[in-house]
Formats: sequence, structure tokens, C-alpha cells
Amino acid sequence: MKNLLLILALLAAGSPASMAQTAALAKPSAVQLAWHEKEVAMFLHWGPATWQGREYDDRSTPLPEINPAQIDTDQWCRVAQSFGAKMIVFVARHCSGFCWWQTEATQYGIKETAFEGGKGDVLKRLSESCRKQGLKLGVYVYPGSDEYGPEGGGTGGKTKDPAKQEGWTQAFRQMLTEVLTKYGDMEEVWFDGSCVLPIADILQAHAPRAVVFQGKDVASLRWVGNERGRAPDPTWQAVKREAALTGGTTDKDSDPDGDTWLPMECDVPLLNHDWFWKPGCDARMRSVDELMEIYETSVGRGSLLLLNATPDRTGRIPETHAQRYAEFGAEIARRYAKPIASGAGAVGKVTELALPAVVAVDRLISMEDIREGQRIREYQIEARVGGEWKTVRQGQSMGWKKIDRFPAVKTDRLRLTVSKSVGEPLVKRLAACFVGAPGAIPAVSVQASSEHVSGQFPAKYLIDNDFGTRWAIDDRDPKTMLPATLEFDLGLPFNIDRMDVLQVKDLVTRYEIQAEVAGQWQKIHAGGRMGEKASLRFPSVTARKVRLTILESEPFATFWEVTLHEAAK
Repeated sequence: MKNLLLILALLAAGSPASMAQTAALAKPSAVQLAWHEKEVAMFLHWGPATWQGREYDDRSTPLPEINPAQIDTDQWCRVAQSFGAKMIVFVARHCSGFCWWQTEATQYGIKETAFEGGKGDVLKRLSESCRKQGLKLGVYVYPGSDEYGPEGGGTGGKTKDPAKQEGWTQAFRQMLTEVLTKYGDMEEVWFDGSCVLPIADILQAHAPRAVVFQGKDVASLRWVGNERGRAPDPTWQAVKREAALTGGTTDKDSDPDGDTWLPMECDVPLLNHDWFWKPGCDARMRSVDELMEIYETSVGRGSLLLLNATPDRTGRIPETHAQRYAEFGAEIARRYAKPIASGAGAVGKVTELALPAVVAVDRLISMEDIREGQRIREYQIEARVGGEWKTVRQGQSMGWKKIDRFPAVKTDRLRLTVSKSVGEPLVKRLAACFVGAPGAIPAVSVQASSEHVSGQFPAKYLIDNDFGTRWAIDDRDPKTMLPATLEFDLGLPFNIDRMDVLQVKDLVTRYEIQAEVAGQWQKIHAGGRMGEKASLRFPSVTARKVRLTILESEPFATFWEVTLHEAAK
């Protein structure tokens, strides 16, 4: 009997194997935990390439021609704060080797320019502005060198001629020591393309509280593996130690059972796909919608978003860019600053969140207590509708923060149930939000008369609030699939006057919208080419069901989302 009781006690507490696994689970350091809390930071690329209208400096610009007399690092900080950034990571030395601080380690830097008679120091200016405005500062210092003959990008500082290696190693160590000792504490040190040079002693002595992006034996961050600013789902922030020590890991090295916490940073330029200012670059600015998609798939997947800014030749971030950053920040605040309801999480498998009334919800923000690692491996989110629980989303990873998007549902209570974990689940916080535009009507269901034959692009994706999923008709022979009709059921009659459509490409060339009124379908709107992002307006009509019929398209229609809107009262 005593043995039986002992066995039962062990089963209740978790098996010895699972307890050992929990003890070995990767956990963030205090420095990494503080980095997670920042969530959003500004990257800042600026250099001779700006004067050349290029992405990479080819050293063709005579340095005396560089004189950004209107430079305003205070403005850089204000722009960063406008979209919620807590830190600026400044590219103090990019691939060509140009240095924005006073250094004797090279003859290719700001002291060779006309700026302030060769006495200027942009890193110093920026460090002072950051301290004044309460921002943290990080620095990007490229470890390769054109002067010492590197093998090419991504060599981490290894020179082509071994005889030049010692000279370059000492020059880079001097540069790194300068930027880490003359400008206050650095929160992050970036080694683009990793770093194979011996610099661990310098980091330990002068930047012990900084996270390090790439670098052999020193990395405490890793690259997400793309420059689109998006983390995978699921996102696991651990890797195996032997992989971590290489300094060049990406999302491909993620391992939920890894023994080393090595979180991912998502870097992305505002300009698609340019890091440096060029004449006419405004045409490549990302929209607020695209920036929000990036935010929700980076910060919303437990990683840090590093959004690039690039001053022009005057030394200021262009006002058009500044406005877009501010719009982005305003949209983040609109969606998430005031959740419908929020509350502390719970220890254990089930956490519920009561809402103030029966309201529309389409997002749940959940946070795991990552001080004990990523324990949660599978979960589901349910909404109570008419007294019954309805599953609205399932997931795997949670981590620092997870923004789960699902079709809007009217409910008075949400429930998160962890179905698989390593050790006891530790949910830190839940918050419910409704992101849909004011007046947007959450569709209950959508059916299509034409579906992609593979089943990979069903019509339900049109109302799932996920811009990574889409509906498409058969792309093998689209003419035989037209007309294609999408029928939206709103659950109840609404007075509607608008349909918003987001196409993957501008393909629809003729369409018609109908509403069911008194049991009869009536045409309420018709048109030709929509455009990728269309707001189709028509005289208000009260209806529960609405149809969008695609009559002609080239070559086949494919949409991200479709949303109906209630007429203003």
C-alpha cells in the first residue's frame, strides 16, 4: 500500500522524467528578460550610401562632401517614441567601414568629413539625446573591413590575407572598446554577419548588461532569419548550446527543448526593401496595415521588433517617414492600449477572463511567465457564446507575449486551456481586444460556390482576421470557376453600407454585390476593377446575408480578408 501511495504521489506531481526536463528547460537571463520587455526598438541606418543613393557604400563619395549641418538626433528620438520604441540601435559602422564617431583606428570616418570641421561625433550626439529623452541605446559595429581585405560579407572579420589578420583584429578591438566606453551604457551590441574575432573580454568588461546580436561564443540574441520582420508560429526562443555558441543561429535552430535561451529579433526596414534613404524612396514606404501585420507577427509572437529608420542627407528623418511612424504608433495604441478586459493569469491548465458584457472580441493577448522558460506547448482559446463554449483558436507557443487573432465573436467570457506543457503552465496575463474597424460587423460564417480544389485556401480564411491566410479559386482553369460567389452570414440583420476587400493582387475586373431582403436577393452594387485594397460603398440596406460575386478576374481571384460595415447611425 505504501508503494502504491508513493507511485500515486509521483504521478500527481509529475513523473521524474518530466521534472528533470522542467529543471533543464532554457530560461532567460535578467539581461534577456529586460530586452523582452522593450518589445519595439528603432534601427537606424545612415552613411555614405545615403549620399550615393545606394544600399551599400562603394566609397565613391569624397568625404568632404558629407556635411549634414541640419542633423537633429533629438528628432530621431521623438520619431522612435512615436511608435513606442524603447531603444535605438544605431549603425555606427556599416559594411564599408565608415565610422560615425571619432576614432584613430581608421581613416574612413566622420573626422574625414566636413561636418563640424571634422570634429563632429554623431554617436555622442545620439547618446546625449537618448539620455535626455529616456531611451536606451544600442550600437551596430560591423566586424569586417575593406581596408584589411576581408573575404566578403558575412566572414565575421576574417581577412583574406592571413598576414593582415592581427592588424585588423587589433583595429576592431580598439573600435569596439571606443563605442562601449565613451558613450554611456549600451543595451545591445550588433555584429551583422556574426563576429569571429576575440572580443568576449571587451564585452564582459564594458557591456556586461548588453545583449549581443550574433557573434561566436558571445551571442545572446539571434536573427529571425528574414528581413520581413516576422517570426514563425510557433516561436520557440531556445536552441541547443552547441548551436548557440556558433553565433550564427536563426529561426531554423529553434528547439522547444533547447538548453539555451536565445531569443529572436525581427529586423525590417520601413522602406520595402531599402535600409538607406534614396531620392524617391517614399514610394516604398510600408502602409500602416502592413506595419501592423509585422507588429502582430513579431511582438505578437514573443520577439522584439527592430523597425528601421533612415535620415536623409540633411541629417533628419524625412517628415513623411515621421508621419508614417506616428500613424503606426497610433494604430498600435488604438488596438491594444485599452483592452476590453485584462487580468492576471493563473498557475495551472485553465485561465478564464470575464468580459464586462456580451461584446465583440477578435484578439486575445496572453503572456507566459518566461522566467521559468517556455513551458506551454499546446493550448486552445474558447469563447462562451449563448452559454456554450466555442473554440476560436488553437496554438502551440506562447512565450513573452502572444497575440492570437480569430474571427470576431460576441461573448461574455474567454477561456484559455493548456493541453500540453512541460511542468506546470504559468500564464502571467490575459487581455481581450476588438481590433475590427469601428462599425465592422463580425461575420458568423462564409460559404463559397468556388473553392480551391486542394482545400488549402477555404473561404473561412476571409473572416479570420489573419492576413497570412487567404481564399482563392482554382488557379488551374479559372474561367471554369467563374462566376464565383462568396456568401457572408452576419447572424443577425444589420444596416450595412460598405464592404472592405483586401486582395492579394489587383485581379478582379468585374463584380457584383447582392443582399438578401425579404427572402429575395437584390443587387445593391456592381463595379469593375477593385484595386488591392477596396472600400466598396453602396446605399444602406438591412440584411443578414450578403453575396460578393466575382464575374471576371485575371487570372484568378485571391483575397486576404473581406469585412462588412454597419451604416453610421
